[in-house]
Amino acid sequence: MIRWCCDGFQAHFEKAGQRGFAIFVTPVYGAARFVLQHRALDAGDAGPQEHPSPISVVSQMQLVYCPWCGKNLVSFYGEDPPALRLPNLGIDQAT
Repeated sequence: MIRWCCDGFQAHFEKAGQRGFAIFVTPVYGAARFVLQHRALDAGDAGPQEHPSPISVVSQMQLVYCPWCGKNLVSFYGEDPPALRLPNLGIDQAT
């Protein structure tokens, strides 16, 4: 059972892989990192077919602190918490 820092963090971890914002842990450059990710489309959605320029369907950034309660995530969850690790959801990076 995961001990959550706050309800906001838990709610966004449970949305990982779905459209919208989510939080999880993934390897980035060979180390585990807390990630805030946004997905613009649902899984299997091809997206706009005649958009005049490319659009970003997934974007992400590394987190150090919880956006909702402000806790330091490594201090609270540890360096590489296995229960939060979802490596298949991260944007591919050099490892």
